Amino acid sequence: MRMPRIAVLSGLLLLGGTSLAAQTVRGVLTEEGSARPISGALVLLLDADGRQASGSLTDEQGRYQIRASAAGRYTLRIQRIGFTTTTGGPFELARGSVVEWPMSVAPLAIDLAGVAVEVRRRRCVLRPEEGLALATLWDEARKALTATAFTQTEGLYRYRIRQYERDLEALTLRVRDEQSRTRSGYFRSPYVSLPAGDLLEGGFIQRTPRDAFYYAPDAGVLLSDEFRDAYCLRLTEGEEGMIGIAFEPAERARRSAGIAGTLWLDRETFHLAHLEYRYLGTEHLSGDVRRVGGRVEFEALPTGAWIVHRWWIRMPAVASYASPRLVAGDEGRSVITGFREEGGEVLQIFRSDGSPVR
Repeated sequence: MRMPRIAVLSGLLLLGGTSLAAQTVRGVLTEEGSARPISGALVLLLDADGRQASGSLTDEQGRYQIRASAAGRYTLRIQRIGFTTTTGGPFELARGSVVEWPMSVAPLAIDLAGVAVEVRRRRCVLRPEEGLALATLWDEARKALTATAFTQTEGLYRYRIRQYERDLEALTLRVRDEQSRTRSGYFRSPYVSLPAGDLLEGGFIQRTPRDAFYYAPDAGVLLSDEFRDAYCLRLTEGEEGMIGIAFEPAERARRSAGIAGTLWLDRETFHLAHLEYRYLGTEHLSGDVRRVGGRVEFEALPTGAWIVHRWWIRMPAVASYASPRLVAGDEGRSVITGFREEGGEVLQIFRSDGSPVR
């Protein structure tokens, strides 16, 4: 029996210090009218051509600090989940300067009145046009994914996590064997995937003569232009209070190497709840291939930051059985005899000073 391999490396990474850039913009983000500090907002620094140069999440006091690698003229883009995007600036960042740029933002909530109509249409489209409910909801999911990526990259928190490996029965998913371990450290990502271009070219399942390697989509893949150009999106209804953005390869030729899944959001708050997906290109296996996939659950912390707090990836264990009527080139049937599941969850989160976040 061949056991699958997960090619996305789960784990912890101790992050070293980053060098300070020579020019900085910082400030406090507050809500217009109430002067309440806004935590967890994504503040993006855009250069004179509108390209994203850097960014930061606001902390519990609404503070942000962004370092730019070069002097120049910049603007700020403020993204909050459930609210319209606003901008600030422009301003000049001279070499070696520190610019104070506080902002007061109007709390303009997003309205998705047309969601029901688009769900009924069930069309799958590439890069949905601005103004459609699908495009608006996709932007909300992207905000959470981007915030998750920033939280991981900046290494703001120390985590205690549990990781596990399980062997499951093919029919019942009963656990045959399990190994787990608890680790602590600065958590960059639950898994490290390949660049989006490599996955879209080589597939999310990449095979060698001896093994099959399963890659999972991380925030970088889902946020990439390559993904947006190759995968179409549609709205779908979920359980009570949830609405989903389903995705699948736009071209039939990509289905043999792709994934299909859904990003699920809270219908009221637009908070990203979880991603579930399945691997395509497994139709040649005998067994329930719908169980071959994964799940990633997201959490908004009290500080406003976003993390992946639970995840798993499930791969098939396969055995080949020779057929009594073999013809030339026929290697027999490949049957799913079980599943290998690898995953983990965040148990505790601490700030850099040791105080618990939750």
